[in-house]
Amino acid sequence: MKPYNPNDNGRKGLALAIAWFTLKDYFVSVPFSRHGIYDLLVDKFDGKIKKIKVVTTNYKTPYGKFEANLQVSGGMAGYKITKFDSTLVDFIFIVCNFKEFYLIPSTEFSGTKKINPESYPTCRVDFI
Repeated sequence: MKPYNPNDNGRKGLALAIAWFTLKDYFVSVPFSRHGIYDLLVDKFDGKIKKIKVVTTNYKTPYGKFEANLQVSGGMAGYKITKFDSTLVDFIFIVCNFKEFYLIPSTEFSGTKKINPESYPTCRVDFI
């Protein structure tokens, strides 16, 4: 059996986000550069391309609520922490434990480090 790799969670979350947007009749593009600002570009050919940040989390706080990290650290640039800037994306798609999904407009929050998606119940979306 292959050892656990936490980077697999990010890839799985990204795959689920691509599937979700595709099932909702969006056209999905993945940026060639992995810059950490946004992960997907989506559109319905209405002239409005949206930038999506995909975040995957399995972490629950001691209060039993999911918490997602918005900061980007590590990767190809070495160890570097980049705080999240909500003005650079249109939505955050959060995958919680591969079972719960949230599509949160970036205008709904101003955090730069972490987000509790369950604080946005109206932004919870069904997979199908």
